[in-house]
Amino acid sequence: MDHDRPCGITGQLCKPGYMGKNATARRKTRRREAAEQAAAAAREQVLTDRWGSRTDALSRLSAVSRQLELLRAEELALLDERDGLIVALRGVNVPWTNLAGRTRLSRQALTKRLAMTEGSD
Repeated sequence: MDHDRPCGITGQLCKPGYMGKNATARRKTRRREAAEQAAAAAREQVLTDRWGSRTDALSRLSAVSRQLELLRAEELALLDERDGLIVALRGVNVPWTNLAGRTRLSRQALTKRLAMTEGSD
């Protein structure tokens, strides 16, 4: 067996061209790391294509978050106003079907909102 030679970390005798389990594992690891780096670079490119830079993306995230907070506050104010209108209109005997048609809510949802509004007063 003059073709056998020591290879790998253990110094085992290997056939020429055989790199051993460790070399195969290292190759797989290098391929996986290269694929991960390529994927990270692609994600970074998508980010910069869409928002310009990480800093720009973070700034946009802050602006969107602030805008959502304002919209939530506005939505709550509008819901309170709607609930008050429902209470006032029911107080003057406006039919549930009329209120449901105007609000696009079911009668069940309207009565639930009415009960919640009356319970919080």
